[in-house]
Amino acid sequence: MAKYESGNYTNTLAKEYYNVFSMTMPRSRPEISIGATGETSLIDNQVNQWQIYNSYTMALKDLFLYFDFMDFPDKVNSVDLFVRELKDRGYFTAPYYQYLNGVKNYI
Repeated sequence: MAKYESGNYTNTLAKEYYNVFSMTMPRSRPEISIGATGETSLIDNQVNQWQIYNSYTMALKDLFLYFDFMDFPDKVNSVDLFVRELKDRGYFTAPYYQYLNGVKNYI
């Protein structure tokens, strides 16, 4: 998932901000970022700013906060189900199969 979201850790979010999951600043959930980028992106007709972390570990911890907040299942038994759970919670806006195939490219 991180490889897909970050272009195999090569995009600006990953290299400069340690944001390998492309997390935007949340509006209602707890988060642990150290700030937000000045860059914005239109997602779901809302302007979003990307979170900044000081390490990949911090990004992963924030992803776990997201999972907890969104009541993500503790166990999933396939990549397909994992991506379905992400989609059902609004984690990504791309079509399901596009995201699924992107993630599978890195497995």
